[in-house]
Amino acid sequence: MTTYYFPQRISIEITNNCNYLCAMCPQGKLVRKKGFISPEFYKKIIDECVKYNPMVWNHFIGEPLLHKDFFELLEYAVKKGIRSGFSTNGSFLDGSVIMKILKSSVERIELSLDALKKETYNDVRGMKNFNEIEKNVNQLLKTKYDMGLEKPVVSIQFVKQHKNIHELEEFTRKWSKILKGKDFVKSIDFITWAGTKTNNNNAELKLPSQRVPCGRIWKSLVVLWNGEVTPCTSDYNGELVIGNIKDDSIKNIWRNERLRKLRSSHDFNSFEKYPLCANCNEWILENDTDKYKNISIKNLEGHLQ
Repeated sequence: MTTYYFPQRISIEITNNCNYLCAMCPQGKLVRKKGFISPEFYKKIIDECVKYNPMVWNHFIGEPLLHKDFFELLEYAVKKGIRSGFSTNGSFLDGSVIMKILKSSVERIELSLDALKKETYNDVRGMKNFNEIEKNVNQLLKTKYDMGLEKPVVSIQFVKQHKNIHELEEFTRKWSKILKGKDFVKSIDFITWAGTKTNNNNAELKLPSQRVPCGRIWKSLVVLWNGEVTPCTSDYNGELVIGNIKDDSIKNIWRNERLRKLRSSHDFNSFEKYPLCANCNEWILENDTDKYKNISIKNLEGHLQ
């Protein structure tokens, strides 16, 4: 595996608090303390990233718009020239928030919908505000297009599950007719968060017979709200913490002994040394580009199983 000089992508956990409890999310299994990243920590990360230009994703577990200083943080990253984006459940997208997003010059925004009908939305996302969320998303798109903006590039997300998979084709057709420019519908295969979540239909994952190293630990890092750093995008409880930006740099953590040992265990197929890795299936996403997919009306085949 190629080890980059600096991570290519850094996910920053703006907060691990959330106003939703989605079926596919491990939010209900969190045992670590909840909180919000401090502007000091956030700016330290961004300042170090300026030299290396990774993609910064302002989200891990939680709803970033719950952070009272979110737009201050976003503006800081954009002014520093950092490529950045974030995911949101759309519940806070009123007129003023939409304008702040569109004026921020952020590169990407991911809107998590996962359902075509309100009954499915209730099941999958655990909320009964489907009509409100659809209205919010449509308002954001309309405002963006009326302003003639190319950015942020918007994706409408659909995590495939046994509760919603029957709606994927119609969902894609509906939103494809509304989206313009580079905006797109994004399908994501259900992941088990290192074996801690089930989909009642995990046979559809069709895992390869031979396990391979997870490419993500050579490319990306996650910084939790309290400054702890983990190399794993399934490590929602911080079991693989390899350092803390409070007293170290991203660059040093990226090259430290703890991460070298983890990578070595993958190189030698010794996944059992790390229980989180032993139970995980997310490594497959690095080797199958259909698992995270920009789908259009022309590219639905293969995603409806």
